[in-house]
Amino acid sequence: MLLAVIVSLTLLAAPTFASRPTVNEVRTLLRSPRGSLSLGRTNGGSITNSIEIPLSGYGYAFFPMIRTRKSHFSTSEMAKLIPRVARIVRRQFRGSILGIGNVSVEGGGPIGQSVSHRSGRDVDFGMYAKDRRGRRINLKSFVRFGRDGWDRQHRYQFDTDRNLALVVALLEDTKVQVQWIFVADWLKQKLLAEAWEQGVDPIIISRMDTVLHQPGDSNPHQDHYHVRIYCSVDDRRHGCIERGPIWDWVDLGDTAYQEYVDQLIDASRVDSVAWQKRVVEHLGRIRATRAAPRLLSLISDALPPVQDAALKALRAMREPELFTSFIRRLSTLSDESHATRLLRIALQLEHPEANGVARMMLRNEGSILMTGQRPTPGMIRAGLQRLGLHGTAMDAAHMRPFLRSANKKTSKVAARAFERLTGTASPGRVSEAERAVFWEEFLAKHPAVSRAQWFVAALRAAGVRIRLMPDWQDIPSLIAALRQRNALLAHTASRLLTHITGHPVDPRARTLRNTQRAWRTFWRNLQAFTSAEPAERSIRRPLER
Repeated sequence: MLLAVIVSLTLLAAPTFASRPTVNEVRTLLRSPRGSLSLGRTNGGSITNSIEIPLSGYGYAFFPMIRTRKSHFSTSEMAKLIPRVARIVRRQFRGSILGIGNVSVEGGGPIGQSVSHRSGRDVDFGMYAKDRRGRRINLKSFVRFGRDGWDRQHRYQFDTDRNLALVVALLEDTKVQVQWIFVADWLKQKLLAEAWEQGVDPIIISRMDTVLHQPGDSNPHQDHYHVRIYCSVDDRRHGCIERGPIWDWVDLGDTAYQEYVDQLIDASRVDSVAWQKRVVEHLGRIRATRAAPRLLSLISDALPPVQDAALKALRAMREPELFTSFIRRLSTLSDESHATRLLRIALQLEHPEANGVARMMLRNEGSILMTGQRPTPGMIRAGLQRLGLHGTAMDAAHMRPFLRSANKKTSKVAARAFERLTGTASPGRVSEAERAVFWEEFLAKHPAVSRAQWFVAALRAAGVRIRLMPDWQDIPSLIAALRQRNALLAHTASRLLTHITGHPVDPRARTLRNTQRAWRTFWRNLQAFTSAEPAERSIRRPLER
């Protein structure tokens, strides 16, 4: 039984609290440091007290267009790293100038030329090159290098020696830790071969093999290096969020960070609702999963402003490991509003038991709720939304009764969930009863054993040329379908692509353009890996109707 599994698991151990902290102690704990701070993710963050990097210095110079873009701001760590590595290359190769593109704009945030570069921890480095005579030159802009190491006009050649010196300098830096150096695979192989030839430390070569990476959702990076560094400890304490892996040789200061979280947990007992609320908000901002037990207790033990802040903080954490704790807490909450919000948060997590809990809500089984409590309309809607996105064809039977719910909001959510489940749009400008009839007739006419069958039928009806049993040969047509402005059609095509390939690209977290780019890059990289015939022409073919 799902309930038995949930009850058998325990909450994370909450820390033992000492004496109640004072407001001054809490104020000091929350105070930001004087220097710069990278906040949020690299694709959705900002910078506090950003540093303006000089446009040129010893061994480096920003490309001319950066003067207009004003995208030469960063954190203090990045501002010091750039001249440091440029100086190392310059000392090894006299006269070398490292060309630089975007870092971040002042204060961080969106930058028109890139999806990331928003929190001061990304920088675009140009590549070192030689001319036709083999002389080392300094490029004034990005130049694309092909698999032979030359640009298309055969004017410039990839300078393996200097480029390797740059990569080694980045990976040997003792003050900043590099997460990624995005670069095309064929240039990576040249750098690795040269590293072995020069006798570079095998440990550094191993790290090169890991950190040098051709991204799967953007261009191959054959004209520049996109370097990303990790959050500093101070950054993490105030809301810097990592994306992607943490390499086993990297020390992010976990001990110091966890000690700070423990102090915040203790500070949440301050005798001031306003400051207690600030502490809870901060715990959510830094996604301190260690504080989840304390936040869960505050849902019922604190005053309303703090309760609301605790729920918002838990929602911000988005960690699947918290699912069991959330569900177990439901059985102790008497406030239906709080229970509904906590369930909604839990069902948004990617946990294998989430669909089972959603089904329990739709079957009106409140066994995971407080004794005597039944699922509220909000809980039912949360279950519908979950199954619409992640359910199976068999879940249609659980969802169908809510198409005729007396609660109009619930019936609309049910119809929307069926759209996501099947890939088929509801008729527009009709009554709830007419919409319910449409879906009941749809289910009668289109029985399916899997969602994929519904997806195929919906896409074929929209004019996408795929077979009834699609496979890898249908990928170009599905990628072409992503070009359509119809959000549901693109969502359906992306889901079917994941079904065929097993490659996860969640269309909810991306714009339609970025979803298409992610799949095109995946397909291009796959074909390069398998040495198959390129299918760029078929991928770009307009959707046939």
